[in-house]
Parts: sequence; structure tokens; C-alpha cells
Amino acid sequence: MNTSHYKYIRREFLNNEPDELVHTSYVMGFVVNSHRGTALADAMLHIADCRRVVVLNFFLSRPEARAQSLKKIDLLLEVLTQFKKALLREARAIEKAETEGAD
Repeated sequence: MNTSHYKYIRREFLNNEPDELVHTSYVMGFVVNSHRGTALADAMLHIADCRRVVVLNFFLSRPEARAQSLKKIDLLLEVLTQFKKALLREARAIEKAETEGAD
């Protein structure tokens, strides 16, 4: 893979040990290199869970598209941050109930 084509590329597995699983979950993002603004560049974010894959496109070719792409990633990060907080609260509540129920 020609990495000079990408300004950013990263894939991380979301499972602890993906080698042991038949279906793997991962997140992968890449931003195409615009070569300091002289070439068109876009970005994609892949979120995979087992057999499902969601691909989000972030277009950068026009000012309106760039603004929309930045708005999209900001909103995604806001929702994910709030989701994480809610998930953590519920995990702690379940753990507390399990601990109290074991007594």
C-alpha cells in the first residue's frame, strides 16, 4: 500500500483478541493526502462489528463539503462521548447490583 497517498491511515481491532474470533470488529479511518491542497482529498471512516460495516464519507473537495464533514465528525464525537458516559454509568450500576446481590 502506498502510504504517501494517505495523510492519515489507521485500523484498530475493537476486540481484545481478534485472532481467536471468527468475526472481528474494527475501526479504520483514512484521509487522502491533498499534497498541501494541490489535489482533491477525501476521508472515510469504517466501523465494523462482526459482519456489519458502516462506512462514513467525509468529502473535502468544496468549501461546503469541508464544512459539512467537520460538522459531521464533531457531532459523531459528541454523541460517542455521551454514549460512553451512559455506557459507563450503566456498567457501574450493574456491577454494583451484582456485588450487592452476592452478599
